[in-house]
Amino acid sequence: ERAPAVARNDWALMSPDHADIGQQQSIADVEAMTGRLAERLQRDPADADGWRMLGWSYFHLGRYAESVDAYGHAISLRPEVAAYRSAQAEAMVRADGEEVTDQAGQGFVAALERDQQDPTARFYVALAKLRSGDRKEALDGWVALYKDVPSGEPLSAELRDRIGRLANELGIDAAQLLPQLAATLDRSMFPNDSTPGPTAEDVRNADQMNPK
Repeated sequence: ERAPAVARNDWALMSPDHADIGQQQSIADVEAMTGRLAERLQRDPADADGWRMLGWSYFHLGRYAESVDAYGHAISLRPEVAAYRSAQAEAMVRADGEEVTDQAGQGFVAALERDQQDPTARFYVALAKLRSGDRKEALDGWVALYKDVPSGEPLSAELRDRIGRLANELGIDAAQLLPQLAATLDRSMFPNDSTPGPTAEDVRNADQMNPK
């Protein structure tokens, strides 16, 4: 079962198999913009946010190993940013066939050491617990995360489904775990997050920038 891409609050660049890709722009256009951005970063490698955008773009093109590498450059430039580390670890999960390897797990832990609320890291730490057999701990982790996810995020519905299935397996009433949460879901998960996923326009502008 494929885990969802987590904690992306802009989906203007979609994965190649997304049903709405034709309504955004062609894969060829996205590939071209990504290629130009990669070329610019070879000339201007000190741009951490550029590397973040490149990693994000590669991820949504399904080029996961390249995404891992691009996020690695961003991390080397700004090691304090939790979101870079969790995004890189998520790309590792995809590159390794949805397995949360020790290396990816270390990336999520490192992200949480810098930001205990990082949603990507929180999701995958719980997923790793589930796959190691700690089903109740996984459930508790997802319930806590669900309470912080705004209702409009794709992750909210994904978590609700996973919580329902896992609670059922454990003989727990999911309705008791998630009572009247709707009123609490309007607050943003990212009140202090200055590194949301880039839009297509961000990537287009970035690949046209002159080297500093």
